[in-house]
Amino acid sequence: MSARIWRSVGKQGEPYPDWLKSLASSSGVYAIRVPGFVRSTVVMYCGESHSGRLLKTITRHFQAWSRGKSWWSGLFGTGADPGRTYSRDECEVCVQTCHASRAIALQDAWIHELHPRDNILGAPPEEEVPF
Repeated sequence: MSARIWRSVGKQGEPYPDWLKSLASSSGVYAIRVPGFVRSTVVMYCGESHSGRLLKTITRHFQAWSRGKSWWSGLFGTGADPGRTYSRDECEVCVQTCHASRAIALQDAWIHELHPRDNILGAPPEEEVPF
């Protein structure tokens, strides 16, 4: 595997950088990290788009979600937002484009390699309920 290139997504309120906007119709995987988080660099999240919407999939992590929007109520459980959000000012993103048919498998490989803090896939199973 080649070395990953981590890039800034720009400051809050600024237009997204051209390299990110160029992914609008691409499929692939991405990882979000915060350099220097708790004295080391932590990969926060790995995701994928297999529908040619990589730009929208990545940028949703940098948008504020309002719990006041009722259209998604109940879809994600009580009190859950429809996606984790991060501060653009603090994050870097790494992207690898690929054919849509490979995106999910590549995402799984990145999760197992990078151990992102906020992914559920690959996490230890919760304690089983005894009934």
